[in-house]
Amino acid sequence: MFPQTPLWPLAVAAVFCLAVLFYILSLRNPKITTVVVGPLFLYLVSGIIGAAQLYFMGTMVLCVCIVSYFFSRRSLHGVEVACTATTPVGQGDLVVIDVTLENRDRFPKLFLRARCPLPEWLRADQDTFVVPGLWPGKRATLRLSARAVKRGCHTLAPVEVIGADPLDLFQTRARRTKPLEVVVHPVPDGTPSLELLGDDFLGTVAARRVVRPGQGLDFHSLRDYHPGDDMRTIEWKATARLARLIAVEFEPMQVGDLVVLLDNRAQVQVGRDEHSTLERAVSVAAGALVAILEARGTAHLRFLEDGGAVEFAGQSGEEVRFLNALARVEPSSGPLSALALEDLRGRTVLLITPGTDGEVLGLTQQIAQAGGRAVVLLLDAPAFARSLAGATPATGFPRWQRRLLEFLGFGPDGEDAKGGGAAGGNGAVPAGSPPPTLQALPEVDPRVEAAAGALRDLGAEVALVGPRGLVRQRLVREV
Repeated sequence: MFPQTPLWPLAVAAVFCLAVLFYILSLRNPKITTVVVGPLFLYLVSGIIGAAQLYFMGTMVLCVCIVSYFFSRRSLHGVEVACTATTPVGQGDLVVIDVTLENRDRFPKLFLRARCPLPEWLRADQDTFVVPGLWPGKRATLRLSARAVKRGCHTLAPVEVIGADPLDLFQTRARRTKPLEVVVHPVPDGTPSLELLGDDFLGTVAARRVVRPGQGLDFHSLRDYHPGDDMRTIEWKATARLARLIAVEFEPMQVGDLVVLLDNRAQVQVGRDEHSTLERAVSVAAGALVAILEARGTAHLRFLEDGGAVEFAGQSGEEVRFLNALARVEPSSGPLSALALEDLRGRTVLLITPGTDGEVLGLTQQIAQAGGRAVVLLLDAPAFARSLAGATPATGFPRWQRRLLEFLGFGPDGEDAKGGGAAGGNGAVPAGSPPPTLQALPEVDPRVEAAAGALRDLGAEVALVGPRGLVRQRLVREV
């Protein structure tokens, strides 16, 4: 009788092999599956036919797998990563991201990959680069160019470095940099320009504020030189004639003083992403601020943040500071009255809002009571909603329905284009209608018209801004 061999070791080994097999199959890596399942198959066949050579072959394949695993664990040892990006940039410009890999280890690093995850509004053709070999003490710089689609402060995630063994069986991942912020400036919109509001928009006709008196360019008079005056103002001919120092006095430099109130309340915004009323309002505010600062004026910007008002003030040469502030504007909550200022005498106040509620009227009344000149750019929120939905205001049909009607031979109004339509049986264009290449002006929502009339009654100048720019026919202004 042969001694009975216990079966529990074999059962444990079988369960272990099955667990390893299921784990390897769950990885869905063909290479690892091959190098693990192959030796198990060789062991099974060698146990059946009794060939010791198959045991040796399977063991060698498993040794290759184990060595590859340890190689992958050492693949990122001593690798330093640095990341830089161009900031700030304008909306639509390219953001250049440089990723530098340096090998400080004694051994070369092979088959390295660097992946730079991009946020939603920074788009590039590729975000992963391969470094075939990095020798000790050497560096490799990878350059990525991404297009800034939307303004804002976008955070670049840490660069992910991937190391692998020579057979690429196992991979080691590590994040080696800190998050990096990229500021994207809005594109200044030229809607609030001299053509819209006249020269008094920059303070050159109506309400003026004197900045740096006596430092203008127009000659005013001659006077005695006072200690502390600029030596360049000395008039040497008059000094020689009168035997005392005579200085030239210039006319004071008079420039505009603009206050921009940006309504970024979340409850009045329409649209999403880059096609929202908030994005258009930010672009309009940027255009107004750049215009006043380029004219050597002063500007103030106020918007809501965390339930309160945030203010930025500056003068000529500080355009970047205002653009940085506008890049951080997000939908917020809080009362619109928090944007009001107490002293507005001699100032032009530009209120940019898509709202038609009582808070807008109340803020406009506060501006008038404080002595300011109120100019309201009213964003046509219903027009933005129609534009986002892809519907034509004149017909109300969605874009896909219009194309289907045109394909079936009907006009844009659902009438037969071949006959019986409003244009007549021959398809002629009725007299007085706009040419086919011109789009009729969209109808303004009655609520927007009523709000514009109420703002006019309060003494404000009102202009409607649609998705495609200023609706000039709807400009309401006191003469």
